[in-house]
Amino acid sequence: MLTARLHTCCVRLPKHPGRLFTRVSGKKWSSSGHAHRQLWCPPARGFTFRYGTALQRSFCSSATAASPRSVVFLGSPEVAAEVLKHLTSYAKSEENCSYEISAVVTQPWAARGRSRKPKPSFVEEAAVQCGIPDERIFCPASAKDAGFLESLAALKPDLCVTAAYGNILPQAFLDIPTFGTLNIHPSLLPKFRGAAPVQRALQEGAEESGVSLAFTVRTMDAGPIVAQEVVNMSRYQDADEALQSLFQIGAQMLVQHMPRIWSGAAAAEARPQDESQATSAPKLRKEDAVLDFTKAAHALANQIRAFSSWPGSRASFTTREPDDAASEPFDLKITRAAVYQGSTQSISLSGQPGCICRTPAKEILAEKDEQADACVADGALPHMVAIELKQHLTIATDHSGKM
Repeated sequence: MLTARLHTCCVRLPKHPGRLFTRVSGKKWSSSGHAHRQLWCPPARGFTFRYGTALQRSFCSSATAASPRSVVFLGSPEVAAEVLKHLTSYAKSEENCSYEISAVVTQPWAARGRSRKPKPSFVEEAAVQCGIPDERIFCPASAKDAGFLESLAALKPDLCVTAAYGNILPQAFLDIPTFGTLNIHPSLLPKFRGAAPVQRALQEGAEESGVSLAFTVRTMDAGPIVAQEVVNMSRYQDADEALQSLFQIGAQMLVQHMPRIWSGAAAAEARPQDESQATSAPKLRKEDAVLDFTKAAHALANQIRAFSSWPGSRASFTTREPDDAASEPFDLKITRAAVYQGSTQSISLSGQPGCICRTPAKEILAEKDEQADACVADGALPHMVAIELKQHLTIATDHSGKM
């Protein structure tokens, strides 16, 4: 049976109460004067108190459950926000959960959306929704910032978790968490290391990819692997759908492997990556959107599928009038495509790559260079790529090529 004792203690309180202080150690307060409070001492560890009628102190005891481990989450985009929501939801709903999200680190405010006004990252918005205190949400311009590293070290995190954070972590950061830093990476490492693993996998037409839980080291995405799950990429229509699904799988994997992390088994059994098998997934560029119709039809279809969200896929076209006069060039943004499998007997072809024609089923076709596509398999007609036009496609008729 647990017992409690009352003590009188003397602590220095801040001049301006109202904030929730979670630790006494390491705080420097400038107020003069002291306050005496009755201190209840149940068995648990560490100093925790709220400014009010009583201060609580807790000590470890074999008769009580262990305190949850402190996890700091790092991420920025919408898919990372969903990971944060999953981790916090699980921690709050699971009785005696082994961890709690004690702080969140994300990118600073940046212009996004049609208005291009500065807004918080999706992860910052999610952190507020999940009840993370403002003083525990960090938005450093660089993870090397001395003030940020000092604040992080003061939290004494047991584990840091990254999911598409977008900043390189220095060794000074990696030395802080007791159990290291784990990264949720949407590829089967060492394949597709880098900023755009899902998009590059789809661009290359990879049939399989997956999710890796790996420890973070100084070399990008090169740390020892804790766990992996293989996923068939044909189930996804585009990169957005794949990213959402893969990060969700990664969040579930992380929760599943938490006991192994705390026991040390995850670090002890993590396997090093085979550097000879490493491939890169470089960051997407705006120029990647341009379609080159001298490429194979399957390569164009893969590109459109991979870049459907950003940077998109576009090509410049002209139309010909009955008098054979060419129109002003216009850009067509293409959101979905597939290699054409039908017959071309009833289609009038010009023989020029990039020319547009229609099938009897009113599909829009872009002609390809037949010789360049001779290697396409499975009976696909090598010189055609079918472009599915949707009402939401953007067509611009200006000469600048902007969408």
